[in-house]
Amino acid sequence: MESNTVDKMKQAKFFVLVEDIDASMPYVSYNISEAERVASPLNLIFYNDKDNGYIEAILLKARFNLPNWYGRYKTSDFKDVNERMSAAKDLTQMLRNDHYEAIRFIFWALFAVAVDKRNYDEKVSLIADFAYMIKIDEKSIADIIMVVKVALGEDKEQLKFQTKDVKNFFMDFLCCWGK
Repeated sequence: MESNTVDKMKQAKFFVLVEDIDASMPYVSYNISEAERVASPLNLIFYNDKDNGYIEAILLKARFNLPNWYGRYKTSDFKDVNERMSAAKDLTQMLRNDHYEAIRFIFWALFAVAVDKRNYDEKVSLIADFAYMIKIDEKSIADIIMVVKVALGEDKEQLKFQTKDVKNFFMDFLCCWGK
């Protein structure tokens, strides 16, 4: 019983961490309701992981500037492989048209994989596929991984960015986070 309480407290603390990280990222102009957030684009990767409180926090609190996504899909749509493929195609096109949203998507996907190692290889493979399709190169991925490490407590003094886009996207975040 005590362990369950500790787990719930850890998850609540993590929920606040995710909200704080999201708030420190570039502004999301699209007003996303709590009901719409349930259909996070991250569900395409983590549709079977909602039983994990950490993944649930990310799915509910990570916001995206993708007004054409929200309202179009429900998480129940992703149980069907054909619906998931159609949604993935739509998301890929949306992210190709907005490089900063593509960076945001890859960040949250890698952050989620870092906190939940279940099916790690499968998830990383899906993330790599998305990154390739939305034209996020290896240097950008390496930079995003550095930022994920800072979000999880590593020293930000070790950061050496290879790309200006990723550095610029996370500038506010890096001013607020890390040691």
